[in-house]
Amino acid sequence: MKKLILTHRVRNELRDIYLYTLDTFGLAQADLYHQQLEQSFKLLRQFPELGRSQDRLRPGLRLYASGRHQILYTQIGETIQIEGLPHDSRDLDSYIAGEEGGEQDNG
Repeated sequence: MKKLILTHRVRNELRDIYLYTLDTFGLAQADLYHQQLEQSFKLLRQFPELGRSQDRLRPGLRLYASGRHQILYTQIGETIQIEGLPHDSRDLDSYIAGEEGGEQDNG
């Protein structure tokens, strides 16, 4: 199984997603959704080719849907680096542009 790295941005997004879900849907749903994301990370560690290529956004970038969020990641050798968790309603071009511009967008 490949090694997993979560960027600082992703750690912040995971926290924000958890807190939003907790506030909106309650503890049980927040825990369940967090577990679903963690299971998706594990699946990508085993099968990194599952995500669709997003080379049009950035070479090597892949996308895998998990719940209402999209996992943006790259594979570097034996490592999977999770780089973003935009909501599925979010425009990916602007999300990536915000990342490259140094903005910390957690939505």
